[in-house]
Amino acid sequence: LLKEMKLLEEVKRAKQASLKLAQTRLDGRQNRPYFENNDDAVQAGLLEELSGLTDSIDALDEQIEKSRYV
Repeated sequence: LLKEMKLLEEVKRAKQASLKLAQTRLDGRQNRPYFENNDDAVQAGLLEELSGLTDSIDALDEQIEKSRYV
């Protein structure tokens, strides 16, 4: 059980690192000059990636919390 919790925490840290990277990339795109700052497929992909990572982290948080009380 302790191994499982540690594995979940490790996976969560990896997802958080990926989330931070995606946020940084999106911030960089959004801080471009007006003529370069447009909603395109790449930006839509980053937003989708952020949403998926956030959902994954939330699910991991739930699993970690449940494993503490088992």
